[in-house]
Amino acid sequence: MGVWEDLSQFLESRLEEFLEKNPKLKLLVLMENIRQQEEEAQNKLQQAQNDIQRLQEEIMAVARDVQKWQGRIEQARASNRNDLAQSAKERSDELLRTGNQLWGQMTVFKQQAQQTQTLLERIQVKRKELEIHMATQQEEEAKRPNPTSYRSKSTDDLDKKFRDWEVEQELERLKRKK
Repeated sequence: MGVWEDLSQFLESRLEEFLEKNPKLKLLVLMENIRQQEEEAQNKLQQAQNDIQRLQEEIMAVARDVQKWQGRIEQARASNRNDLAQSAKERSDELLRTGNQLWGQMTVFKQQAQQTQTLLERIQVKRKELEIHMATQQEEEAKRPNPTSYRSKSTDDLDKKFRDWEVEQELERLKRKK
């Protein structure tokens, strides 16, 4: 394991050095990392919302069952069937405990969803800041003269005049030779 860890650390340090020497590439790597984090947060938020929805539906089903068993308790008591009333009460109590557990789970998922939403908003702000930084950097690069492609109109005109003049001189020289 030591060799692999050493190799991994070496490669990571080389990558960091390379990225430090290439800030534009480093920004692109950062942007990709932020996009991945944003996607993961969105997926986690969607999953939490799905879990909340599922739990709400389960809680509603349990509540309907509790109402049904409460009605049965009343019916059994009205018919002097205390044995059935007691069993129905036990079932109703069990359903209430289940409902409370589901409610607790839903509360946890709501807290997770809120935390994930906050994280997602922070990630989106970071992404926008990075996009602005990258756009600003591109604008600055566009304003800087590019030495390989820099040619002003006046130098192009001057170059053309010299080429024309050189061609004329060569023609004159050829005429004199004949």
